[in-house]
Amino acid sequence: MFSNEAYSSRFSSSYHAPVLWREVADLFTGRSGVVFDATLGGGGHSDALLTMTDEIRIIGFDRDSEAIGAATDRLAKFGDRFVAINAPFSTIGDELERGGLDEFIGDDAIAGVLADLGVSSHQFDDPARGFSIREGGPLDMRMSSSETITAAELLEIIDVDDLARSIATNGERRFASRIARMIKEALPISSTTKLVEVVEESIPKGYGHVRKGAVVATFQALRIAVNKELDELDLLLAFIDEELSVGAIAAIISYHSGEDERVKRAFRVAVEGSCTCPPRLPCVCGAMKRARYLLKRVMPRSDELKENSRSRSARLRAIEITEEELVRPQMEFSRDT
Repeated sequence: MFSNEAYSSRFSSSYHAPVLWREVADLFTGRSGVVFDATLGGGGHSDALLTMTDEIRIIGFDRDSEAIGAATDRLAKFGDRFVAINAPFSTIGDELERGGLDEFIGDDAIAGVLADLGVSSHQFDDPARGFSIREGGPLDMRMSSSETITAAELLEIIDVDDLARSIATNGERRFASRIARMIKEALPISSTTKLVEVVEESIPKGYGHVRKGAVVATFQALRIAVNKELDELDLLLAFIDEELSVGAIAAIISYHSGEDERVKRAFRVAVEGSCTCPPRLPCVCGAMKRARYLLKRVMPRSDELKENSRSRSARLRAIEITEEELVRPQMEFSRDT
């Protein structure tokens, strides 16, 4: 374990402060091979891994070209131990299948996958990106300019019931239908400032204490939909399940219940197996217990929270692939003859 030095500042940059970097670095200490940093961002986690572990090399994925540029500049000091791919992490499997990464990987094993989900500090802080509830800007919310639809455009076409359901899922259950209806009535909405006003106005008098939470839930719902974040995560979890070999690590940091539940469920199946045979009978379905827990749920400690308040909702889970057979008790049967 790393000492109680200043927590996030060591690998922070003007672009982003990496969350739980010390715990992530601990996971990969002593490992060797290639790690996929599925959410490269400003390169903070990759910087920590490359600094702390000499035998690690990293392939960083990010759909945001600004992040790719920032991380590439930052990690140039590591030379050929790092390469960046400007693509969403759902394409990791496709890149491997095409053979485009063969030269970099060479004979090395895949040591693991790291993903720090959600939005980077830089994306939040740049009003032009449209993520912030505090700064006025265009209602965009795309993590990449190559995405086909902005949040403003999505509001024009989304069904009011689907919008309400999404807002409710992200935390505002009581007034979700009212918020969705008033948003649709106020269209077109082209700025973050206007959306904040509409959401706040949709909250009845006497419930002012829930206004900020309602705004956050609405912005998060739109951001997730625009970037297809849960679909992307499902593809990453499928890659982990199908492609990682014995000894590889999967470590994922999530920030809201929709992400965390998916990660928790997928990791539980990997650890406990997916046997569908009747209880108390021998397993005949061929289910495998493919992993062991390294970290079940780790949250930021007080020193990190003090330095980076945005880390407060982070949850880190990690498993290691083991590929053990699922052991079920063998029953003895006797028959009177």
